[in-house]
Amino acid sequence: MKYPPTLRELTNQQLELLNMADVPVDALRDTLEGLKGAITEKAENIVAVINRLESDAEACRAEEKRLAELRRSREAHSKRLREYLKVNMERLGVEKIECPLFKISIKANPPAVRIEDENLIPLNYTRIPDPEIDKAAIKCDLLAGKDVPGAVLESGTRVEIK
Repeated sequence: MKYPPTLRELTNQQLELLNMADVPVDALRDTLEGLKGAITEKAENIVAVINRLESDAEACRAEEKRLAELRRSREAHSKRLREYLKVNMERLGVEKIECPLFKISIKANPPAVRIEDENLIPLNYTRIPDPEIDKAAIKCDLLAGKDVPGAVLESGTRVEIK
């Protein structure tokens, strides 16, 4: 099966014709007129494909946004339910629930630094060049028993589901 010429092939044909010196003017004009129609048709078809692709891309972008919102909603709902489960297990003094399909337990989080007042944090706990508080250094010193003004260690709990 022979496919119609591509836009590149039509362009090359037209350029070759224009560079031929021994072609009669009438024959050149007729041939160029025929190529012009074929080139216009190819260009119209290419624009139709471009429009369809851009429309598809926009639909994908909208679907990505919808799915991202759905994911955020599901993550937030999951987080709320975990917290709900944890609070009620802690209120009842239950540290572990075993079921045939999974085990639920309350686990202690490792100590974390909570900044109470950034203005009180000594400058030696600031990273350079971006002025950012070095929580790792603060945690190290707090665990070693040193006092760091404006920062405290806190430990929390979490629900672990296995």
